[in-house]
This record gives sequence, C-alpha cells and structure tokens, in this order.
Amino acid sequence: MPDPIIEKRIRWAVEIIETIHSPTSPDVVIEKRIRWAGLLICLGLLVQLLSLIWVHPLSFMAFLVVGCPLMLGGVLLYLYSLVPRSAVSHDQHVGSRVIHPPGGPAGSN
Repeated sequence: MPDPIIEKRIRWAVEIIETIHSPTSPDVVIEKRIRWAGLLICLGLLVQLLSLIWVHPLSFMAFLVVGCPLMLGGVLLYLYSLVPRSAVSHDQHVGSRVIHPPGGPAGSN
C-alpha cells in the first residue's frame, strides 16, 4: 500500500503542473497578446517598407493610413499586455498564488 504522504505530494505536484499549463492562466493570455502585438508591428513595418519602395503619391497615404495604425495598435497592445488584469498586488494575483506542499511549508514536517 502506497504511503499517504507520497500520494498527497503527487497530487500537489499534479495540481501545480495543471495550474502552470492551464490555457486560461495569465501567462498564456499575456503570451497571446504579445504574439498579436508582434504580428501587428511586423505587418505595420512591412506596409511601411513597401510604401517607401513604391514611388507614388498614394504610397505616402498607405504609409500613414495603413502602416502607422498597425504599428500604433501593436505597440499599444504590447503595453496593454504588460498591465496586470486588476489592481491587486502580485502575491494576490490568480496565477501567482503560493501552493505549499501538504504538511505546510518546507521543513515543517
């Protein structure tokens, strides 16, 4: 028969792994936002580069009307992704909770 303390520790480890890798964890949401921000910035840079290569009066309009808003949207989305979801301190944030092993903090067995 397995030791109950070992079973508790295994369940505790599984809970931590599931918390870290859950698709709704704050880290995954931040990564998605940063990925979208990078995509918008790259698209904006591509449009701006192509408009600089193309020699026509409408290329300046494409630079201003398409390229600049894409860049601005990417930068703003990136900055927004850095802001915490709530005004709670970092220790009280949902994704950063401290989980102690069964039996209390380490060394108190």
